[in-house]
Amino acid sequence: MSDLEELLNSLKKQVDVQQAEMTLMRKALEDTLERIETYQAPSYDEEFGSLYQSVESVTEQLSALKKTTLLNQPQQILDRIERASESKLKTAIQALEDAKRETDQKNKELTELLDSAREYGVQNKLMAVVFGLGLALGSALIFVAGELGR
Repeated sequence: MSDLEELLNSLKKQVDVQQAEMTLMRKALEDTLERIETYQAPSYDEEFGSLYQSVESVTEQLSALKKTTLLNQPQQILDRIERASESKLKTAIQALEDAKRETDQKNKELTELLDSAREYGVQNKLMAVVFGLGLALGSALIFVAGELGR
């Protein structure tokens, strides 16, 4: 075989290979075109409807929130909080005043008891002195009476 025949055979083989590749590519393209023609996009109507309803619901809630007096009158809210705080503070002050009054009363009672105990102590000392004087006087009288009676 000559060089020319080999070259022709080689060329024929390359053409056959390219023809086979072209056939594969044509079939792939035909399949793709057929799939595109039969493709049906999914329907998102339900999802969009649900999203629309959710957005509508949030819009209604925001409108209702806008209409509430809480957002339109923040000073009233602050006043209510202040009144509640004042009320609790007044209650706490009253409780402290009651506790102070009770403590003062107990202090007064304890002071009276202490004074009474001091007075009792003073009375006991006085009675001891009087007893001692009485004993001394009685002894002196007995001695004098004994001396006189002799």
